[in-house]
Amino acid sequence: MQARCSPASAGCTATAPLSTIISASRLSPNTRRYRWKQAVDKFPDWGLTFGNPDFVRYAESYGAIGHRVKRTDDLVPTIEGAFKDTGVHLITVPIDYVENTRVLVEELRGRVPEVA
Repeated sequence: MQARCSPASAGCTATAPLSTIISASRLSPNTRRYRWKQAVDKFPDWGLTFGNPDFVRYAESYGAIGHRVKRTDDLVPTIEGAFKDTGVHLITVPIDYVENTRVLVEELRGRVPEVA
């Protein structure tokens, strides 16, 4: 996370309007990847339950305007509002990866032969 802080701080010092969208799941991308790997290799789901930071508060800590989309119907108006406004806007959109788990773990497991 720390390696990605500089674009946010640099963006807040810019004079041009800037809008960024973050697709945020309950778990960070690396956590999802490792949990998926554990499931594929039939290891128990253990020790990987940490999540993402609160990106809205993170944006606000740099002086940006943070938006959290809670409903699908709010996505387009939130983006349009950010584009019309000045300043730096960070929009976080929740993503649910349950379907990915079904396809990439459960269905794939049935198609890949067991390794001896």
